[in-house]
Amino acid sequence: MPAHRVIPVIEKNPSYIFERTKNILKNADFNVVNLECPITDTGTPYEDKKFLFKLPGKYSFILKEGTINIVTLSNNHIMDYGIEGLINTLQILNKNGIKYTGAGQNVNDASKPVIVEKDSVKIGILAYSATFPRAYWATEKKPGTVFPYRSKIKKDIRNLREVVDFLVVSFHWGAELLDTPKTYQKVLAKFAIDNGADLVIGHHPHVIQWPEIYKGKLIFYSLGNFIFGSYSDNSSGAILNLTIDGDELIYKIYPLETRFSYSQFSPYPRSPESEELPESLIGYLDSKENCLIIRLKRN
Repeated sequence: MPAHRVIPVIEKNPSYIFERTKNILKNADFNVVNLECPITDTGTPYEDKKFLFKLPGKYSFILKEGTINIVTLSNNHIMDYGIEGLINTLQILNKNGIKYTGAGQNVNDASKPVIVEKDSVKIGILAYSATFPRAYWATEKKPGTVFPYRSKIKKDIRNLREVVDFLVVSFHWGAELLDTPKTYQKVLAKFAIDNGADLVIGHHPHVIQWPEIYKGKLIFYSLGNFIFGSYSDNSSGAILNLTIDGDELIYKIYPLETRFSYSQFSPYPRSPESEELPESLIGYLDSKENCLIIRLKRN
């Protein structure tokens, strides 16, 4: 979320916030983030909410500065400045050539997946938000985000599965600062995999909820924070890097230092510690590359 307290930092030095992660990001064909604020100069602030975020339109270039080319919009802040704020965001993203999914003019528009292709491999991305307020959820007649009703997840995956080779489902879910997934997160993630998803990623808790492997597929319950406009020292985060190499999937997990007193809104890779990992992941530590490396087969 390049908004709130991050804005003065962007004004002073736009490249600063990505400075210490650019070596990871610049080598990727596609960089996907959860954009947790509208990009707008106008709109009606949502009244019944303590924290409201937005990024002024003149700073929309910051996404390209960070080589971000895909964003998910299904979250609990994208509608902070109402329908006008959301529509402005969609227009700015289109103008900047940044693909998006998870919010739109109505629920059908918001459900349109991102589809990208590299080396004849088509990748599809769907995004859902299980967070409140309910007023942010799109309907057939109202703009907003996509709530993850099981029937909808199943239908969306089935339709997308027909046209892509690799399918990613993103969920905004869970409880803030809780480092273990709630039962419903596990249920929804496995439901998505059972219905054809190849990878499930999550966010909202502001801390890492470490992944598990289910039926040969990766579920990363929460990537935690990346760039977030808070002075809190309670956060943690990670970058998940995926390489599709023939029938092999190579996942690299780079834990990040995101606590404000250390990162100052410019997160940087840190050494993963075995003490912080679930026992099931310790074997994936790679001291040479200073990350976790998980190799799975495409199926």
